[in-house]
Amino acid sequence: MMRLITIKSIYLTLALALIVTVSNGQASIENFLGSAVQDPELDLYTNQLDYLSKGHYRLAPIRQIELRTQNNELGSGERQYGLRISPSNPWEVKKNNLVFNSQQIVLSLQKELTFKALLEKRYQLVLDLIFLNEMRTIWKAAMQNTENRISVLERQKVSSSFDPEEFLELKLEQMEEQTDIESFEFKIAQKKEDIRRAQTTTTLQTGSDWTYEILISLPQLKHLVDSLKNTSMFSTRLAYRRGKILLAEHEYALQKNNINLGFFQTEYMPYRLLDESKRPLGISMGINIPLFNPNKGNMAERKLDILEAQSEFTLEKQIAEEEVKTLLDILANSLDRHQKLEMIIKPYNETNTFGTVNNLTQNNPLIKLKLNAQIFKLKKRQLELKNEIYQSYIKLLSTIDLLNQKPLINYLHNQLLPIQAAL
Repeated sequence: MMRLITIKSIYLTLALALIVTVSNGQASIENFLGSAVQDPELDLYTNQLDYLSKGHYRLAPIRQIELRTQNNELGSGERQYGLRISPSNPWEVKKNNLVFNSQQIVLSLQKELTFKALLEKRYQLVLDLIFLNEMRTIWKAAMQNTENRISVLERQKVSSSFDPEEFLELKLEQMEEQTDIESFEFKIAQKKEDIRRAQTTTTLQTGSDWTYEILISLPQLKHLVDSLKNTSMFSTRLAYRRGKILLAEHEYALQKNNINLGFFQTEYMPYRLLDESKRPLGISMGINIPLFNPNKGNMAERKLDILEAQSEFTLEKQIAEEEVKTLLDILANSLDRHQKLEMIIKPYNETNTFGTVNNLTQNNPLIKLKLNAQIFKLKKRQLELKNEIYQSYIKLLSTIDLLNQKPLINYLHNQLLPIQAAL
């Protein structure tokens, strides 16, 4: 009875340790993803939007004020003075406001697109590091298996069954595996450094405990992807292109209305004070008749901008639709191949299968080790497929603008929990 309680306690302790590891791993991933909100690259757009929000772009109601003087026939007493006021063109004022309102919208969308790119980059860094961690583990296990094969062959050197060619091949394979593991160690260190540089705080972990076990499972991922097959959002990227069209149209209208309407002038003629029948004050005004718009060149440039923006919008929509279709096809294909590999590998992970193999080979350890070597090759390919699946999954979420939708979601979490650090 005491032994049973002890075994249960051990299993409970191991289970709790696993839960804590998964929880800590996901917490550090969530914090790292949430740090995208504070990325310095977003400061440019924040500062620009703050400046424009203060209305510094607004035109004054008066376009120009002139103090004028005039002397008729250069006579000393014939001097007169004038104050000329040129009012702003109300249509120009309106179009100018529309231009900068549109500019604020475009900047906001640019900021959102930049944020999405930063967030996607963080997801990719997480997945890259997890893949490297997992591959290093597989390679180490494969190298250990190779070393075991070498040890068995070394014990058979005096036997007639000893194969020197196989022994040499295994030694060379061992050297290659050692080199590959060192390469993985270097890549992992590099990736951790990339993660450290991407962090906006120094308190986050660098992914030592990040593994596929703490991520959303592939069946859950497949279910989520299937639910997105008829989704066509692209809201941010298409809204940005629409905003560029609207901005170009308003800039064209601004150039079209960038015309001086005329002036209003008050005049003071002190020499008329000598004649009681005349008043020294007078007024004059003038109105421009815009028979020919002087801004034709600028208007043509803005019109070209409109056509370019319209073309980019159409192309962007087409590219987005094609990207979604391609990513869905890649995911479906990769998930199918991964499942087939799983079905191939699974029987060899079972004890009874190895028991059958041992019976057929009369417990020859080399046969089992050779079988292990083939299984490790399959597992490496399986990991590569798994990495392709997760990377394509995140790319799909980014393409359809789901990755940056508010509230932000940790799409690597098996419960798709909100990213609290970003709120």
